[in-house]
Amino acid sequence: MKQLVQSLRAQSSKLIGALQMANVQRTVADTCVCASVGRQDADLLVCILCKAKYHGTCCEWDPFFDRLPENTYLCMRCHRGRRPCIEDVQAACNLAPQNSLEVALVRELVSRGRELSTKAMSLLGAVDNHRLSELIVCLFRARSVVEAVLSCEVLDMDIFPKLVPIIEKINCEVPDGQKRAWDEMRNRPTRSSPLPSLYVRSKRGKRNTHGGKHSSKKERKKSRTVYHQDDESCSADMCLKPYGETVGWILCEAGCGLWYHYVCIGMTAESAKSLPAYVCYRCSRAEQQIAQHPVAV
Repeated sequence: MKQLVQSLRAQSSKLIGALQMANVQRTVADTCVCASVGRQDADLLVCILCKAKYHGTCCEWDPFFDRLPENTYLCMRCHRGRRPCIEDVQAACNLAPQNSLEVALVRELVSRGRELSTKAMSLLGAVDNHRLSELIVCLFRARSVVEAVLSCEVLDMDIFPKLVPIIEKINCEVPDGQKRAWDEMRNRPTRSSPLPSLYVRSKRGKRNTHGGKHSSKKERKKSRTVYHQDDESCSADMCLKPYGETVGWILCEAGCGLWYHYVCIGMTAESAKSLPAYVCYRCSRAEQQIAQHPVAV
């Protein structure tokens, strides 16, 4: 089992590296939540983990950022994977049947979290002792530890104070644009509702509407949770194709009647419940244009 876990861990590390390389080559229109180029002089924020680019005005401040160094940004996609605290996981394992495979796997994750904390402590010692030459030699290892902590399945809150000086060393050259965008994001009041859409769709999305519970207007509620089917098409321009036993959907109620995965529009089930009605980006933009240019009667 340990070999399997280690194999999955190595595969995850390779996937993160591939994602970083892909996002470095992508434009801000390909990765930002607004899916547009925006102003050419707009300040951008780059995610420390996946390297995706975002307009500063499209990003929201989160209290979790207080645990990271200044000017360090973790995007909504990477931050959405916030895991339970390691203490809570350990307490749950103590109450669960000890001979189950699930508990054994979770204990491996807890052990991984403790291991990362130890590695961060050793790297912190190198920083505190001013062994900069050693830190430069171990730069790849330091970056690997930071990425592993940010993507770990369990969250050790005590590890982040140890990561701050390490992140500052590996990201010592922060562009002025990112500094301005980070300060503006921190000082800007948080929006009362999430951005209308994560992606703008250039063509109307297709969806299976042949009978069943999805074709009935009474049964087609604002949000629903169904098992992911290949023939069901999310209307997001770049669907993330979430996979699992249940995948959350939400319906635009402004007139277009398109369905979206929660994850593809930057929403959660909790945030969807707080919305009286969901309006996608396309319909929201149309309403704004009508408001700005009313038709005389």
